[in-house]
Amino acid sequence: MVGSLIFNSISFLFALLASKTKSKKWLVFSVLTIFVFIAIRYDYGNDYSSYSDLFDVVSGYTRLNLENFLFKGNEFGWIYLNFFFKNTGFYIMQIFLAAFSTYVLYRFIKKYVPRKYYWLAVFLFIFQPYNMLVMISAQRQFVAITLFLIAVDFLIKKQRIYYIVFVLFASLFHSSSLLL
Repeated sequence: MVGSLIFNSISFLFALLASKTKSKKWLVFSVLTIFVFIAIRYDYGNDYSSYSDLFDVVSGYTRLNLENFLFKGNEFGWIYLNFFFKNTGFYIMQIFLAAFSTYVLYRFIKKYVPRKYYWLAVFLFIFQPYNMLVMISAQRQFVAITLFLIAVDFLIKKQRIYYIVFVLFASLFHSSSLLL
């Protein structure tokens, strides 16, 4: 928890600088700090070990047969993602997901948050526990939420078909996305 507090504080300070100056680099530094924390975390959160164990099970297959996983309540997208990364390992998959989610976060803040509120957006993401801290434990949900943030772009542009496609894609990682 101390590590989280240190990384979050640094990220927040960078976001504060991004809000107060004209330089674009501070928001990048803020999000990069979040990325580093998410990417290097180990055994962080209640679900971390179960995701790691599932990855090990999926990696043991030479050919993916979804029937082996359906009874466990795992969504197809998550199983395929694990299978895709089986040769590189669980930690590389974590780094990839960290990069993907923080890029989408950066893009979302940059696009929809006025500069003077960058600090608030980052603060709410990193210090409100049900955002970043719970989401990095609930990895499937984090992927689904990240895909939903992308879908929001299409909803704003009134491109409903693309919105629906992204929400359906998100549901391959967590079925609760169908409520969106």
